[in-house]
Amino acid sequence: VKEVLGQLGRIDILVNMASIYSPKPFLETSEEDWDENMNINLKSAYLCTKAILPAMRAQGGGRIVNFADWIAASGRPR
Repeated sequence: VKEVLGQLGRIDILVNMASIYSPKPFLETSEEDWDENMNINLKSAYLCTKAILPAMRAQGGGRIVNFADWIAASGRPR
């Protein structure tokens, strides 16, 4: 955030779209697998939003777009 603000002066939009795709069936998913998935899919959005929000508020606003995992609607084989 600091580097972008230093170069561009402001940040108007943040798109949170990080996700991973695990081919493991639910019953074979370990707690470590679950934690990795939650950290990438959810915690990353939280941390990025938390980092950028003060700058957006100071400049009078901005937009934050969050995408959920789209695989269920993608039609891709599972």
